[in-house]
Amino acid sequence: MNFNYNKVFNFKETLKNDDLKFFVKNGYVVYRDLYNKSEFDKAKQFLLNKYSILKKKFNSKKNKIDSWKLASEISENFENSGISINMYKSGKLLNILKKYLGPDICVFNKKCSYIVDPSFKNYSTKLSPHVDGWVGNSVDMLQVNTFVTKADKLNSMIFYPGSHLFGLLPVKNRELDKKIKLNIKPIALDKIKEGDVLIFHPLILHGTKISNKNKKFRFSIGDRFKSFEKKLTSQESSLGYKVLCAGPINHIKRIIGNDYLQPFRVLGGKAGISAINKDIYDYLD
Repeated sequence: MNFNYNKVFNFKETLKNDDLKFFVKNGYVVYRDLYNKSEFDKAKQFLLNKYSILKKKFNSKKNKIDSWKLASEISENFENSGISINMYKSGKLLNILKKYLGPDICVFNKKCSYIVDPSFKNYSTKLSPHVDGWVGNSVDMLQVNTFVTKADKLNSMIFYPGSHLFGLLPVKNRELDKKIKLNIKPIALDKIKEGDVLIFHPLILHGTKISNKNKKFRFSIGDRFKSFEKKLTSQESSLGYKVLCAGPINHIKRIIGNDYLQPFRVLGGKAGISAINKDIYDYLD
């Protein structure tokens, strides 16, 4: 029986941790129905509307289109809107991320928009096979892509299953050193639905799948999540991050009020935290 590299997990199927077993073996995993539909729909509408506006703006220019600048402008607008954080906190995404990262989770700034649009000439955010660890992403980080639209084997992503288990692959001029022969058949993700969430390891070899036969539009948003208790790389420090949730141990640290755990800050008063942080420290009455 052939192994199903395009397996998609719903939340019920994660209760026995089969998703984690798939991730450890292959280096990636796809989830379905993790977001609250209303919050996802708001995000989808925002992103596609913004793309439509910027597409007209950039397409009207006579000069060569800067694809990544367009994509970056969409990402920055989405990041600053607050819609993205509401989407991440809705539904079951954080439940899944806690299985990988623990209770103290942050999302890094500078998310990425990945767009395949056959109708937009000279536009592409296609990436050849690469490893995110080459550019400073730590092994304690999770790469997370949310598919805003459907995708298939002609316009999605390719992965080299199990390549993360070799460690950091040798790189030469931003590509896998041609002396390295992996003997791993790349897998193209297929039958992806809008709202599906792809999680993958920063050491896995992966890239963009675009076939000459593709006629379909594809849009996804890429994020990086990590425990803020882990040491940051220089790249991660420069990006900055937003905290999504904090565990009970960090709740206690914040009540005490400082990293030196100096005593009696709340003696004689109510043990609490500033109201501006109540969305993060939600285990307090």
